[in-house]
Amino acid sequence: MQNVLVICCGAMSSSMIARKLTRTFVKLGCDIQVEATDLANSDRYMEEGNYDLYLISPQIKMHKDHLVSIANKYHLQIEEIPASMYVPVGKGMNELVEYIESLLTPKLPDAALEMA
Repeated sequence: MQNVLVICCGAMSSSMIARKLTRTFVKLGCDIQVEATDLANSDRYMEEGNYDLYLISPQIKMHKDHLVSIANKYHLQIEEIPASMYVPVGKGMNELVEYIESLLTPKLPDAALEMA
């Protein structure tokens, strides 16, 4: 199981998106669970390090530097969610599913790609 945490301002919109993402991943047969938290609790969640991926919602991008510094301290993967994907329906949701899958897919080192 891979775990993803969406960090948002108040965790209201992100909670709705997290639930929809988790349901979508279940339907697709992917073992990915998405949860949400607010900015005030994000440091604690990153210190605990129980997630494979941390996502910054568009509403809090002004806090990106702080969140990235905490993530780097604990060697965590953190990325921004593009605003166009931060919608709980339609094309945006489909793009967000693909974006998360691409971030969780292990990448081959450049040297391995050159040998292929």
